[in-house]
Amino acid sequence: MVELLGEQWRAKKAGISAKYTIVPSSRNTQQVNDCNCHLLPIEPLYPDSLRELLNNIHTTLDIISPDKAHLYGQILIAEDNKTNQLLLEKQCQKLGIKAVMVEDGLAALRALEEGDFDLLLTDCHMPHLDGFKLAEQIRTIEKFQNLPIIGFTADDSKTCLNKALSSGMNSVLFKPYKLNELYNRLAEFIDLNKDDENIITDSKNVSLQGIKDIQHWLNVFGNESDAKMLAEVFINSLQDDLSTLEGHLNSDELDKVSAAIHKLKGALVMLQYPPISKLIVDTEKTFIDNHDTAIVIDLITELKDVIVQIRAWV
Repeated sequence: MVELLGEQWRAKKAGISAKYTIVPSSRNTQQVNDCNCHLLPIEPLYPDSLRELLNNIHTTLDIISPDKAHLYGQILIAEDNKTNQLLLEKQCQKLGIKAVMVEDGLAALRALEEGDFDLLLTDCHMPHLDGFKLAEQIRTIEKFQNLPIIGFTADDSKTCLNKALSSGMNSVLFKPYKLNELYNRLAEFIDLNKDDENIITDSKNVSLQGIKDIQHWLNVFGNESDAKMLAEVFINSLQDDLSTLEGHLNSDELDKVSAAIHKLKGALVMLQYPPISKLIVDTEKTFIDNHDTAIVIDLITELKDVIVQIRAWV
């Protein structure tokens, strides 16, 4: 910094627009406390040092914009690491959520039976009962069929994601994540306004609520203009595909019904919204196994509602 900006680098840095500054440092460099600087040790410089530093910065940055509504409700968090528990508790406080902590899946099951929670946030890998098995057990309990479950893990492989969705989780957060990512994921499933007492009771629509809101589209596509353009293309295409599917269904052309569902799956999984991906995958499998037309009718009804809800803000 001295070489780049001179001895008065702190004053000059004040005029530079940056969320943070990374400063390469030797062993005798002192931590800088009066600016938003982060030291990168370079004597020696290890290959993973920069990546680890960036991950830590992104994880701790508070980038929730002031115009975003606070979340409202109580969530259960299953996490066996004490440090992560503290971090999650602080993050939830910033978002306006009350968090109840437990240390493993067995404790989570007991807490769910005894308390009232809007959502479960669970580590995928825990002792005694991990997040995958926890989700599987929860889905066998009728009153928890529609409880939103979000897993979190450092394993960002496709195998882990598929395992999470197959176990009954609605979505997955991959570590390290930003506070803004946690907010957006939670906002897909729980209330944004404590004054809103309208509770969704239709079990078929609960898991798809997030895809109907513009926030998910902003998360995936970046800005409002692109989000609205792509959403409009999506619902127009979806409308055509559903009309085709209905036609085959009414004509009792089961082979064509199967092909139409498969075509739908190709479009829906691209939305990067796990609940809708799981819905179409499960529907396709069930129809192939049983030729159950009722489940296809349910799919069409749900997706038509998605179209209506998205059309309201496009």
